[in-house]
Amino acid sequence: MIVGEIIGVENLADTVQGLGLYMLIVILGLFIHMFGTLALFYFAVTRKNPFTFLKGMLQAILTAFGTASSSATVPVPFTWDSLLL
Repeated sequence: MIVGEIIGVENLADTVQGLGLYMLIVILGLFIHMFGTLALFYFAVTRKNPFTFLKGMLQAILTAFGTASSSATVPVPFTWDSLLL
């Protein structure tokens, strides 16, 4: 089914380029949300540096991004010391 649709595309290069641009924009938006919006909210609530908190959660964040699953990060250990709370 999908192969038939891909074969039916007249200009595959433009379609792939458009999808690549879409992926780039989505990933950029997620990074802006994580390092901008959420960091600002964390600072407003706790008055602590949000980037030290994010640094402590780096292993869990990378696992979630790499596996595309938040459930896969459950066994990833992080301690209170690494979060600098």
